[in-house]
Amino acid sequence: MKNSIRRIFTVFSLPNKHARLDKVLSMNFPEYSRSYFKKCILTEKVSVNGLINTKPKKKFF
Repeated sequence: MKNSIRRIFTVFSLPNKHARLDKVLSMNFPEYSRSYFKKCILTEKVSVNGLINTKPKKKFF
């Protein structure tokens, strides 16, 4: 059985109120690409305030 790796990313500052979730994550964690975060969002690996979202373009903030 494969071990699954779980990463937790915490964002403390936002560039503006209308930022996309995938862009906010990639700006705060430059070692990962926006496409990486897009895949994470699409595969339900990202939650905001405890809610799972599958739309990288959704503007939460």
